[in-house]
Amino acid sequence: MKCYFIIQGEGRGHWRQAMTLKDWLSDIDTEVSGISFGESSSNPFPPSFFEECEIPIHFYEAPTFIKDTLGQEIRLGKTIWYNLIRMPKYLKSVIKLHRHIKAINPDIIFNFYDPIGGICSWFLPKSTKQIALANQFTLTHPQFSKPKGYLFQKLFLRIFNQICAGKAERWAMSWIDLPSVKGMKIFPPLTRENEGMREREEQPSTINYQPSIILVYMVNYGYGQQVEAWCKENLEQEVLCFWNHPTHKTVYQPLPNLRFEPLDKNSFAIAFEQCQFLVTSAGFQTVTEALLAQKAFRVIPVKGQYEQVANAHFLAQNQLASKEDAFNLSDIPSLKMSEEQLTFLKSAKVKYLSFI
Repeated sequence: MKCYFIIQGEGRGHWRQAMTLKDWLSDIDTEVSGISFGESSSNPFPPSFFEECEIPIHFYEAPTFIKDTLGQEIRLGKTIWYNLIRMPKYLKSVIKLHRHIKAINPDIIFNFYDPIGGICSWFLPKSTKQIALANQFTLTHPQFSKPKGYLFQKLFLRIFNQICAGKAERWAMSWIDLPSVKGMKIFPPLTRENEGMREREEQPSTINYQPSIILVYMVNYGYGQQVEAWCKENLEQEVLCFWNHPTHKTVYQPLPNLRFEPLDKNSFAIAFEQCQFLVTSAGFQTVTEALLAQKAFRVIPVKGQYEQVANAHFLAQNQLASKEDAFNLSDIPSLKMSEEQLTFLKSAKVKYLSFI
């Protein structure tokens, strides 16, 4: 059976999920024959992540988020306008993607929450099985604990979910076991146990970090100012921060106890394995890896991104992590999943392969 992956390029989560599924599919002699990756010239993806994939990748222009001038908050109105005026480019991407899929003629297509892939799904033959995978689908589940307010953002999420899913079957990823509902099957996150350890074994390194460090992972580089301000007041605590900065392409150390490094798959995996505490945005993938590793961690949702606000609210409500509105690195509590919840997360491989 031939499979085809369509992957959204915002953050590292969708790529990590796709590579996990690719590895699992090899256990049942299922081949990933093609990969398409939606990227934006204004928000490039760290190239080190592509090194783990031996399959040629087909790139195309895809929608992206627009941040404020500080590089912190997502501006939803500007994001909508920015992408609307680029619709001609995106329509060309749909045509380009359709041609690529047609040339490979896969039996099944997995779309990792990419809007170009969702639009393209309507023009593919009925004989091609299509599955859309995303944690964002779970945010609309009736039993998912949602923050109050955010009416426009919730409406926008439902619309964007529909665009990304297209006519594909929806597989929704959740941190806890929720019942499947009409039009949505619930699955554990697409994440392997000991992810950091596995990547370190694949790419041996002499890099070592002190276990006492606080590891910070930020999607939006603008939050670096908040981390630096905290470190000035807490000079005894060593902090290592990974980011994707447009100008700081190498190591940047503004303080003796604060070090910024460009996001690199191997270095981040090593730091994640060795650190005692983690502070991260409320993106799904990094949180999942922290839950599986039973790390003490705190989430700071990216302003203007409802998905992150909802994730942070859910984690705090279920006592899985602490949350703050700014990068406060003090007094990170150690909150861990129950054995039942961990068993659900660890059942991912069996559940996915049983439905394919």
